[in-house]
Amino acid sequence: MKKQLLIAAVAATMSAQALADISITGAASATFTATDFDATATQNTNVYAQDTDITITGTSGDTTVSTSIDLSDTGGASVGEVKMTTTLMGVDITITDDTSAGNASTNASMANVEFIASTDIAGITLTYEDSNTNRNGSIKAAMTIAGLDVSVKQAATATTTTVGGDMAGLTATYTNVSNDGVSKDTSSIVVSGSAGGVDLSVKSYSAESAAAATMDHDGDSNGYLDSNKGTILAATMDLGGNSVTVTSTDVQQSTSTSTISDKVSIAATRALASGADLTATFTNDTTKAKSTVALKIAVSF
Repeated sequence: MKKQLLIAAVAATMSAQALADISITGAASATFTATDFDATATQNTNVYAQDTDITITGTSGDTTVSTSIDLSDTGGASVGEVKMTTTLMGVDITITDDTSAGNASTNASMANVEFIASTDIAGITLTYEDSNTNRNGSIKAAMTIAGLDVSVKQAATATTTTVGGDMAGLTATYTNVSNDGVSKDTSSIVVSGSAGGVDLSVKSYSAESAAAATMDHDGDSNGYLDSNKGTILAATMDLGGNSVTVTSTDVQQSTSTSTISDKVSIAATRALASGADLTATFTNDTTKAKSTVALKIAVSF
C-alpha cells in the first residue's frame, strides 16, 4: 500500500512538472456595432462580431516557443504569430513570422519568417535582423546617454535614429528615418504625461513628401487614415469607476493637399462582476460622414 501511494505521489509530481512547461492563454470578445450614415440614401447598419485568440506557450530551460490561433466569425481559424526565443553563447535569438498568411484549415505556409539576434557589448545593445522578404537585413545599436535612450538602425536603404526618455515629468520619443530615396524622409514625435489625474498623449507624424511612407493613424491598416502627415491626441481618465478615453485624429490626406480627415472617439470601459469588461465607444467620423456606437464585451483568460 505504501509503495502504491509513493508511486502515485511521484506520478502526480512528474505530471505537474510536465504541465508547468505548457501554458494556454487567450482572449475573447463579442461586439455589436450600430452605424448611422449622414446621407439618407445610405442605409444604416447593425453588425454583430465575435473573435477569440488563443496563445499556446511551451518552455524548456531558456527556450520558449509560442503560437497563436485566431478564431473569428468571418475568417474562420487562422494561425497568428509563431515565435521561438532562445540563447546561444550569450546571444539572444528570436525566430518569428512578422506577417502571416498561415491558415489552420488549409495548412498554408507563413508569408515571412524573421531572424533576430541581440547581445550586449560594453553597454551597447546590438541587434541584427533579417527575414525572407528583407534579405539585406539591418543592424541596430542602442545605448543610454545622459539618461536618454538612443538607438541607430541601419537598413539597406534607410537609417532610423530614435531618441527618447523622461524629461520634466514627460515621456518623449523622437524618431527620424533618413531614406535613400528622393524626398522620402519621415519623422515622428510622441509625448505623454499626466496632469490632474488625466493621462495625456500627443503623437505627430510628418513626411517629406507624398512619396514617403505613410503611417497608420487609427489601427486600420491600409485605411483612409494612413497618411503622410497627421496628429493624434488622446486623454484617459477615471470617471465613476469607468476608464474613459477621448481620442482625436486629424490627418492631412497628402503633403500636397490641405484636405483634412477628422475622427473623434469616446470610449468607456468598466469591469463587470462576471470577470469580463464592457466597453462602449462612440465615434464621429466627418470624412466618412457617419457615426458609430459599439458595445464590446471582452474577457482574458
